[in-house]
Amino acid sequence: MIIFGTRFFGDTDAVPGLFYVSTKFFHVDFIPLFPIASYIVLRRRVLSVQGVEIPLSLKSIAIAWLRFLAVAGAAASLIWLMVSVADDSDDHKVIDVILPTSIFLAAVIAASLALFHKSLRNASYERATELASKLGAAGPRAQVLVDRHFGRNTSKTSMVRPTTKASVIQPIPISPNEVDDQEDKFTSEEYEVASEEQSASLVRPNTGDVELNNLADSKGNKNHGANEVGNRHSNDMEIV
Repeated sequence: MIIFGTRFFGDTDAVPGLFYVSTKFFHVDFIPLFPIASYIVLRRRVLSVQGVEIPLSLKSIAIAWLRFLAVAGAAASLIWLMVSVADDSDDHKVIDVILPTSIFLAAVIAASLALFHKSLRNASYERATELASKLGAAGPRAQVLVDRHFGRNTSKTSMVRPTTKASVIQPIPISPNEVDDQEDKFTSEEYEVASEEQSASLVRPNTGDVELNNLADSKGNKNHGANEVGNRHSNDMEIV
C-alpha cells in the first residue's frame, strides 16, 4: 500500500509558545519529496494548521531532508551491521562490521542534531523579529511577546510595522493522510503552546478600533443624555 499526499515537515525557527516555521511537502510513504510552501504556524490542530504563508524556507527544507536521510541512514546501516554480524562465511572481514557501525553512529549523531539542537530548532531574536513582522495585523502584538521571550526591551515595539497586508489568519487545511497520533511535534515538552491566551491573542483580530468605537458611543450617549436634560429644563421654563 502506497500512501501519498501533503504533509508538514522541517519544523524549525521556533519561538516556544508563540510560533514556528514548517514546510508543506508532497510525500510518498511519509518521505518528503517536493516542497510546496512554507508557513509560520501559530497553532496546529488535527485537520488544519493556522498560520501565515511565507516564501519557501531553505532552512526548513534542508532540515526536513536532513532528518529523513539521517533516520533512513541509521536504519539501513543497522540492518547492514546485523547482516554482517550474522554472516559466518569465510570471506567475512572486519571492515564489514566497522563500516556499517561508523555509518550508523554518524547517522544517529546527525539525526540527534537535526531533531534536538537549539540552533536548528529555535529561532534567533533577529529571525523571530523578522517572522513576527510577517504576521500582518498580529505582528506588533507578536513582537511584544517575542521581546518578552528573549528578555529584550519592549519600549520600542510600538514602532514595529507589519510587512504584510494580511489581517486575518486563515486555517490551512491538511489532507487526511497528514493526520496521525502525533498531532504536532512542537506540542510536546518545551515546544507546546505555553498559553492559550498568547496564541489566541495572535489569532484574534485587533480590538483597538472596537474599543475606540465603544468609547465614542459612550461619549455620544452621555452627550445625548445631557441634551435631553437641557430640553426638559427648557420645557419646564416655558411652562412656568
